[in-house]
Amino acid sequence: MTPITYSATVGERGVNREDLTVIAIILEQDVRILESLEFHLSKLQFEVTAASSVEAAVSLARRLKPELIIIGIDSSPTDAVRQCKILQSVCDDPILVAIGSQDAFDTDPRLRTAVDHAIVGGLKIAPFLRELRRIAWRRKGVLCPAQAPTVERDGFVVAPSEGVVRIGNRTVSVSTHEADLMYCLVTHAPGAVPRETLLNLVWGVSSATASDRRVEACIYTLRRKIEPNPAQPVHLVLRRGAGYVLVTDATLPRMQSFAPEMITALCGALFGFLAPIQDVLLAASLAASGA
Repeated sequence: MTPITYSATVGERGVNREDLTVIAIILEQDVRILESLEFHLSKLQFEVTAASSVEAAVSLARRLKPELIIIGIDSSPTDAVRQCKILQSVCDDPILVAIGSQDAFDTDPRLRTAVDHAIVGGLKIAPFLRELRRIAWRRKGVLCPAQAPTVERDGFVVAPSEGVVRIGNRTVSVSTHEADLMYCLVTHAPGAVPRETLLNLVWGVSSATASDRRVEACIYTLRRKIEPNPAQPVHLVLRRGAGYVLVTDATLPRMQSFAPEMITALCGALFGFLAPIQDVLLAASLAASGA
């Protein structure tokens, strides 16, 4: 499988991605929030690591010295304040962000002063990323990009900063949501991305409903732009029960040959199963005719 490649600069200073390592540790038990943070922080050029416990986060912080630590408040606020102090003590003054309910922050006012940014009552990704860019510049001198890096896999290039997708020699203009959806499919390829995941990552919808057709509408528009025949898509494919998958030209021949190979294999297996039965029936027939 051809690896995915990124090309981007971090901020207006033109610092190459290879010259700057920006690490984030996320201590969060909510899978949806974790999934969204990992996706969007990677677009800001953070190397993201998830921690399953405070002890794991402390161990990672001591080893990696991250610039950003995000803590989900799922215990008492007093414990969260203590956790913040421990994490600050084991690495070089990281940016601390806490996510919790209004009650958690009201219970212990020290929690707001213990962190650089508090996300109260639910994660809204766009305001959070704007605030994070401001804090990162003020505290660390890191000017995170406002747009995701250009990403490429097997001839599919998604350039969110330019608002385009390139397929071979073709260049098509895409909207912000279309670029984000293509970015998600490219970075997950050749795996399928569930509809609920796309709603969470692209639109920030944490609980999907059957009546929400934003994903289907976006896929429909993208197929009209990039598919040779939108009525018979070969690149943006829906796998029933799994989600949408990006099929590149490199993986297309394998998928096209998959069905004949499966038919041949099934026929061979069926023949192997029926052959002994046929032999028994033939022997019974000969015995009956001899009698």
